[in-house]
Amino acid sequence: YHKWPTRYLKDVQKFVSAAIDHYAPKKIYFEFTGGEVTLGKDLIPLAKFIKENNATIGISSNGTRPPRWWRENKKYFDHVCFSYHSEFSKPERFLNVIKEVNGEFRTHVNIMMNPNHWDECIDLAEKIVDNFLILTVLSKTVPSFS
Repeated sequence: YHKWPTRYLKDVQKFVSAAIDHYAPKKIYFEFTGGEVTLGKDLIPLAKFIKENNATIGISSNGTRPPRWWRENKKYFDHVCFSYHSEFSKPERFLNVIKEVNGEFRTHVNIMMNPNHWDECIDLAEKIVDNFLILTVLSKTVPSFS
């Protein structure tokens, strides 16, 4: 897990509060991206803080956290953009995560269409579209370096 220094978390909370106060009564949306944000040890305390202050939160994730993690924490998110990378993940594991969060918040799935795993990616996209309440599924072709 990545651990943000406690001072850093307090600084981010201070920024969140200032943004919410500045734009009131508008509802503010915060999105966290870059790396795998679910590995940040302070993500959930920060997400709780954002929700408690009547703002919304979204993240980008590769969905590698187990379904149990999502079961325990999905209530803290309003939007998740998942990305599937066939060279680093397994379709069934990814589908189990999608199943866990299905219908809980706005969801978008990017499937990185690796030419070496093309059929697997197509099959996964079809399963998601056919079985889940996903707002959007986007397939993106990625270059093969092998």
